[in-house]
Order: sequence, then C-alpha cells, then structure tokens
Amino acid sequence: MCGIVGYISKNKTKLDNNLSRMNHRGPDATGEYYNEQLGLGHVRLSIVDTKEEANQPFTLQNEDYVIVYNGEIYNFKDLRSRLMLRDYELSTTSDTEVLLTMYIEYGIEMFKYLDGMFAFSIFDKKKNILFSARDHLGIKPFYYYLDEINKEFYFASELPALFEFPIEKTIDVNAITEFLFNGWLYEPNTGFVNVYKIQPGEYLQIDLQDFTVKKELYFDVSDENTIKERKSNIDEIIEESVSLQSYNEVKIGNFFSGGIDSTVIASLLNKDVKNLTVKYNESDVESAGIEDDAYYANKIASELKLDIDYISIGDEMSPLEKIRYVAENTDDLVSDFTFIATEEISRESRNGNYKIMLSGMGADELFCGYPRYKMVHFEKIFKLISLLIKPIYPILKSNKSIAKKIDRFFSYFTAKSFGIAYSQLLGYFSYNEIDQLVKDKGSINTYETKIGSMLKKVKYKSKLKQAMYLDIYGFLSHNFMISDKASMLHSIELRVPL
Repeated sequence: MCGIVGYISKNKTKLDNNLSRMNHRGPDATGEYYNEQLGLGHVRLSIVDTKEEANQPFTLQNEDYVIVYNGEIYNFKDLRSRLMLRDYELSTTSDTEVLLTMYIEYGIEMFKYLDGMFAFSIFDKKKNILFSARDHLGIKPFYYYLDEINKEFYFASELPALFEFPIEKTIDVNAITEFLFNGWLYEPNTGFVNVYKIQPGEYLQIDLQDFTVKKELYFDVSDENTIKERKSNIDEIIEESVSLQSYNEVKIGNFFSGGIDSTVIASLLNKDVKNLTVKYNESDVESAGIEDDAYYANKIASELKLDIDYISIGDEMSPLEKIRYVAENTDDLVSDFTFIATEEISRESRNGNYKIMLSGMGADELFCGYPRYKMVHFEKIFKLISLLIKPIYPILKSNKSIAKKIDRFFSYFTAKSFGIAYSQLLGYFSYNEIDQLVKDKGSINTYETKIGSMLKKVKYKSKLKQAMYLDIYGFLSHNFMISDKASMLHSIELRVPL
C-alpha cells in the first residue's frame, strides 16, 4: 500500500511537503517525477517485488508513460502472462508494471481485466493526458481539487497532503446537513468546496493541452451489463478471492473476531497466515456490557483448530479526547469511533511485523448482514406494528434509553421519500431534529435531491436492493475510508476478500 500525490499547474512546485504529510502510508521509499506543468509523487510500502527497480513513479518506454499507484492488483500474475503472450517484455515482477502495461495495451478497456483495489494516476505523454482512476468499489482513496478556469488539478491519497497545495479550504455548508442525516457523506463530496473524491468505478481524464476534462463510470453495480461473468458457485468465488488476496511476499495476518465474515476467511487460509483477535481489558468489557471478541473467537478457533494471536486493547481516552483524536486523524466528516479500535489493532499488528492484514469488511453490505435490512425487507409488518403502538408513542418517547430509537422508527414511516426514510435508520437525528438544527432549510432540500438522484438508477428494484445500493456507495465507502486511514497510520495494508 502506498500514498500518491500530483498536480497539473503552471506554477511548478516541489512535492516534498505533500509527501512528508503521508510518509506513514509508505515508509519504504519516496519518489518524484516532473514534466513542465505536471508533477507526480509517491511514498511506497513495499509488498510485491520489494526491489528498488519497482519503486515509483514508475516509467515505461523512455518515460512516455509514468504511473503513481496505490493498491494491489491481485490477479497480476495472470495478467503478466497475458501481456507476455502479446510480446511485452516486463523487467520487474511488480503489479505496478503490469498495471501500467495493461493501460498501454488496453486503455480504458483495462478495467474489465483488473481484480484488485487501486487508485492511480498515469501520465500518457504520447496523448498528453493525465489519466486517473479508482477501483470498482472505492476501497482505495483519491482526493482531488479541480479548477477548470485557472486550469489547475491537484490530487492526493489524503486531505492533509492535498491541502499542502495552494488551494482554498472552504467548508461546504450543505455537507453539514448531510452529515447530520447519516454521520458521513456520500461520495464524491468531502465536506470542502471544490474538493472531491474520484467515485468508485470512475476514471478522470485531463488533457494537458486545452484542459478538457472527461469523467466517466467504467463500473456501476446498478448496471448488470458491467458485472463480469463469474463462477455461479459462491463458495468458489469466495475461495478464489481469499486465495488471491492471501498471496504475499511479506508477513500476513487476518483480523479474526469470531464473526461470520472473518470466520469464513479464516477457514480458507493457509496455516502460515496468523489469526489476530482483539482482547479488551476486562474493565472496559464490563463497563460497556458487551462480550469480548475473544470469547467468540476462542469457540470458533477450537472448532476449526486455528491458532490465535491476541492483541490487547485498552481504553484510556475520555469521550472528548476521542472526538478530537478521530477528527485529527480522519480529516473527513465522520462520526465513527471504530477508527480508534482499528487504529490500535493496526499499531499492534505492525509491532508484530505484519505488513498485510485481511478483513471481512464488505460482507454485511453484500449479504444483508445489518439489522436495518430486516426493517426494509419486512416494512409492511413493521408499519403495522407502528400503527398498533402509536397510541403509546408519548410513553415510549419518555423512556430516555429508547427515545432516539423510537423517534427514528416512526420517522422511517413518515418520511416523504425512501432515501430520507433510509437515512433515518443510519444517522443519529430524526428529520424533525435536523430541521430544528440547521438554519439553511435549502440544505435539506439539496440532500433530498442528491439522495433521490442516486436512487434513480435503481428505482425499479426492491427497496431492499435500493438500500443495499445506497450502502455500497455510502456506508461501505465510509467504512473503507475509516479503515484505510486507521491501518495506513501504521503502514498496514488492509485487504478485503469478501
């Protein structure tokens, strides 16, 4: 895993400060490339082909093609064989060279062959374009600032590195309202004016001559024609994914909670891949009133005859300290304190000399694991229940321990659209509370329009599939971002086979 940064601007500038702001993403090597009004930079965490020849920016054909890339192409060996059959001579065994050569050979058709997580930018000197893209589901980050009037483009893997460029940092007021609805933002928005993310499954192409900009989705889960034909047996698909992503040249482990998703992965791994389980301090477990992950992990491990390494985690920060810590280390608008746990696990994993960790993230979105999906799927039954208990609504609301849940439960059925209704199952505030909190009522309308526009692509599908669609491009993207930042703070590459 790595960090990338770059720009198109008449004001040529060195990238040293940008790269130093995200050195944690790639402590093994640093590289820079400049060409007239363009600059590309890279910090490397060496995973595949750790030799110096595979460092980035990586160039081919006398620097006619230059790439900076963050991620892993899991099927790079198969793609390398394909390219060699087409008479390409590859000088390294890296997936970086394979990715750049795939672009040279196939152009935008390359994406239908790629199996991996990635964010990259390629300078194509022959066409005089900068071609940037993000993986199919947006596992890896790509932030950018685009000023078409002044013909400037800046990008980076993280916002602090991006804001080292001379760009205006202005809060997007509409984003605050959206944040209150969900606790995070739907992409491509970041919370800053004119600062965006390349969306999952999207590429962005800029012509350096006239600064024409082309943005296009190469993949969308709502479009059945874009989904590659795969084996029909789900077991085979999962086995293939785990096998590809557990390939390594460095020490690799599995975040093992004892839940269904991490258990599926653990059951398919080779014995040399360690399963790491979080063990909280007893006082923290008792005060939270929860079962320790280790309790479930032990039972599953005993059944599957797995070895477990334990990671001890304590809770030493106050609530206010946690708020500041999450804000300072995530940069995006988030309300997710799982960042702290993920970051601590990543720190301890790195202390154990791990460079790669596997995670079951994404399974809940793909296999309907969240309880809220039951609410959507059995909406008619729950609506009947709401009518039956409506007379005692004031009594239920007076109970502080369930007041918020009751308010959101009824808000779901009174919302004017499904997009707003589903937001009531995600965020912390009801529609009425948000209406009281925000002064600019137009920002509520802006969010309603945004969520309605997203759902147009799946309006003929069931409400359950609409909810899953929103989660893949909202809640899941948010989780990817949290996990990426938390793991990369300690130079850990997090892979998500499911």
